[in-house]
Amino acid sequence: MPVPGPVPDIGRQVDAWSGRRPILGLRRVVALTLVFACLFGSGYLGGVRLVPAEATPRTPGAAPEVSEVRSILPEASRPGPYELLLRCQRPSGAITTRPGGDRIVPYFANIAALALVERRPGDVRAYMEWYLAHLNRPDRWGLHGTVYDYRITADGREVPTGTYDSADSYAATFLTLLRVYLDHTGDRGFVMEHLPEIELVASVITGLQDSDGLAWATPARVEKYLMDNCENFRGLVDYAAVLSSVGREPEARAAREAAGRILAGVEERLWNPKRGNYDWAIYTLRLGGLRVGEVSRKSSWSRWYPDSVAQVFPVISGILEPADPRAAVLYQNLNEWHPGWVHQAKDDPHPWSVLGYAAALMGDLERAFTFVRSTAQAYMAREGPFSGLSWELAYHLLTLRLLRGKEVPTAEGPDAVPDVDAFLREGVEPEAEPERASPDWPSSR
Repeated sequence: MPVPGPVPDIGRQVDAWSGRRPILGLRRVVALTLVFACLFGSGYLGGVRLVPAEATPRTPGAAPEVSEVRSILPEASRPGPYELLLRCQRPSGAITTRPGGDRIVPYFANIAALALVERRPGDVRAYMEWYLAHLNRPDRWGLHGTVYDYRITADGREVPTGTYDSADSYAATFLTLLRVYLDHTGDRGFVMEHLPEIELVASVITGLQDSDGLAWATPARVEKYLMDNCENFRGLVDYAAVLSSVGREPEARAAREAAGRILAGVEERLWNPKRGNYDWAIYTLRLGGLRVGEVSRKSSWSRWYPDSVAQVFPVISGILEPADPRAAVLYQNLNEWHPGWVHQAKDDPHPWSVLGYAAALMGDLERAFTFVRSTAQAYMAREGPFSGLSWELAYHLLTLRLLRGKEVPTAEGPDAVPDVDAFLREGVEPEAEPERASPDWPSSR
């Protein structure tokens, strides 16, 4: 959720979950033991969201191969991040995972569209219409309001895959996109025209909420993730704002209360005071239709993803303000345990541009500027399996917008940012409409 904004103090509107669980009978104990053996004996780590990997990544921990200090702007013959992002949108309104790509993942598309709202609200509206036109009623698990991932066939047809990564986060990030679009355009007509569908999208989150306030990722995957629930909180807060703008105050109040239950769940169940960070997930253990218990997945700062990366999501979502002492400690630990992330030196080949956005929110201009520069060199000025990914391009642009008008910290050597004026202009979109889905950029096929 790249646009935190003010968040109402709704955490006290709901009673904190009591934390009491029924005493397990003998059969449940045996079942629980069998589940534990299956999970941990086979090394099961759960369904963590994975971004597409289409080639063998570079050596873990290796810095980007940059032979010299040069401008972060792409070569003149190459499109810039904004133009690449526009080339991800199809005539149907859908946004692919990369220019000319053959995959549509609505979660990533929602994030990509956030970077288009400022200059291309019409394109964003077209995408939102695509999203709402593809709602499941119901999906294969009986849940209404979800959207499947889609693949694009050789003849250009968009075919549903029959699955999705996280029903809750798809819905939540769409609601945040809708709120940002509405705030920018004032287009209440779109909201009123599609209100039944929008309500259906929001019902995905509340339909997946457990008694502790947290939402499961999907009907089939009974895992409650920190990252997802931060997005769910933000999405419901934004949904409430959208409802209030069209005079639906009772429904807005219900949405705020649902967001409050998520906030209480994050604080009561995911915050780990002994470790000083958030657990990255809770798994609900089931044997058949029987719920036999839960397992918290504790975060270790030594692990990059999901443990460490997840710790910035409470700030991005507005659960924590950047000035909150807890936010400062979490961000400090991220930098102490993984200092190389600003130079793309980490055990993960993906850019994770959201971290540059988090750095800018935290007021850490030096790391934010250094990160966007290293990201542009490693992923945007070069062709590669992790270059041109739509959501990464979006967070890159959103970070640059937060840095507009900011003074670039003084640095020398590889940390220097040459040609600052040109650097900042990269976040200002061209007025002309570039050609979409250009064959000049490698596709994911």
